[in-house]
Amino acid sequence: MHSLDSSVRGVNTQKQIIGELIFPKIAAQQPELAGKITGMLLEMENSELITLIEDDNAMKLKVDEALGVYEEYVKNQGTEEDDSKKEETKA
Repeated sequence: MHSLDSSVRGVNTQKQIIGELIFPKIAAQQPELAGKITGMLLEMENSELITLIEDDNAMKLKVDEALGVYEEYVKNQGTEEDDSKKEETKA
C-alpha cells in the first residue's frame, strides 16, 4: 500500500510541476483564463502535456481548442439559466 501512496504523490507532483511549466505559456496567450485553461489541460496525460511544453505550435492549438470548449460551456450555461428563469416566471 505504501508504494501506491508514493506513486499517487509522484503523479500529483508531476502534475504540479507540469502545471507550473505550462501556465506561463498559456498566460501569454490567454492571460485572463490562464488558470482555467491550465486546469483543463492538466486533465490530459502527462506525456501529452510534455509534448505541449516542447512544441509551442501544439500548445497554441490546444489552448485554442480548450478556449473554444470553455466558451461553448459558458454559452450553454447562460442558455440554461435563461431557461430556468422562464420556468420560474411560469410558476
